[in-house]
Amino acid sequence: MNRPPKGSTFTSASTTTPPHKIPAVERRLNAHSRFHLHFTPTSASWLNMIERFFAEITRKRIRHGPFS
Repeated sequence: MNRPPKGSTFTSASTTTPPHKIPAVERRLNAHSRFHLHFTPTSASWLNMIERFFAEITRKRIRHGPFS
């Protein structure tokens, strides 16, 4: 199994219910400082627009192009 280089970090953005508030998950994230999670507010309509944009690109171009 390939491992990421030492010192690298993992950053993730999510619009889901914040799982980092679960005590077990919070302890794990605190123990592994290379993981950085960012949660947008549920009212982040700008992020919904970006998701719709990429869904449209996927549906119109990527699925029907030479990529599939």
